[in-house]
Amino acid sequence: MEALQPRGDVPHQTRVLAGPVPPGRGTPRWRRDPAAAILDALGGLIPQAGLIHEIPAGHRLWRARTHDAEQPWSACELGTASPAQARHPNRMSPAGIPLFYGADTPTAAIQEVARHASDTAKLVTYAAFETTRSCRVIDFTRLEPISTIFDTDGAPLRRALMFLHEFVNCLSADADGHEHLTYVPTQIVTEYLLRVFDRERPVKGLVYNSAASRDGRCTVLDIPQTHCLDADSAEPDAQTALRLVPGTLHANQPLPRDLLRP
Repeated sequence: MEALQPRGDVPHQTRVLAGPVPPGRGTPRWRRDPAAAILDALGGLIPQAGLIHEIPAGHRLWRARTHDAEQPWSACELGTASPAQARHPNRMSPAGIPLFYGADTPTAAIQEVARHASDTAKLVTYAAFETTRSCRVIDFTRLEPISTIFDTDGAPLRRALMFLHEFVNCLSADADGHEHLTYVPTQIVTEYLLRVFDRERPVKGLVYNSAASRDGRCTVLDIPQTHCLDADSAEPDAQTALRLVPGTLHANQPLPRDLLRP
């Protein structure tokens, strides 16, 4: 992923990716931007590796947030941040571009947020959300092991799998306090997959192994705060939303720092 490391204006001015350049319009894009060639290659590898998956309506994800003081909570407040609230970079999204981050268990959700909690954060609030409609995701936890050089049947996909495994390692890598730089490659790839990869049948999110929980899986979905609904709220439109599951809200709980992975 070296070609996607920050350089020039990537981390400081824009995260917006242009679509493919039509043939015959100047210099080929791969010559002008090596990162674009990597993204196009990645887009071709994902279907070959069988990573596109549909999660059904009713799929449950746990969401957690750490905070300093007790407060009331709603689905909107616990769910995706607003653009104004998204002041810090995340693994898949830069500051100012919010996405919904969830995990398959409450423990994994708490571990993911606890490792980045401020020194003043003493509380955690968590709950389960369910998808209101099915949606397509790219599930990197389904990635097969890299075949050996002696496996002639798997040879055609071997280099592709090596590349995908390198990206998956980036997804689960610890930022070690350098989120503003470490996360740039995964942010760029995520934006490509959500905005450019398949415009006719867009993917709504990515699934990957948790960086904080040994057995946890995380899902990031492109669902805005306006589509994080309380149990009795009506869906605003035909787009996939996330509904708070009744009885799962655990508000203003002591933050169990012992859940942090050493």
